[in-house]
Amino acid sequence: MILDPSKTFRKNLNKLPIAKRKQVVKALRLFSENTRHQSLNFEQVGDKKQNLYTVRINQADRILLLCIIQNHHYIIIDVGTHDYIYRKVDSMK
Repeated sequence: MILDPSKTFRKNLNKLPIAKRKQVVKALRLFSENTRHQSLNFEQVGDKKQNLYTVRINQADRILLLCIIQNHHYIIIDVGTHDYIYRKVDSMK
């Protein structure tokens, strides 16, 4: 699986406290090993044609992904709170 981080993701990741960054890294590692891991709550968001997905970091935070090739190549678009990510998805429609 290929996980390609965007500039926005890297920028927002670097703004997070170290403990939260570690949670992001752990979630991405779990995702790369098993997209169906129950703690990740991997789900499609927005319009199906957008190919946008979220991965749960913890109860409050999410990672936004764009699927390029199903189950093989994802661009990591952004990281942030649940509300921030879902507002971003709405703005991408």
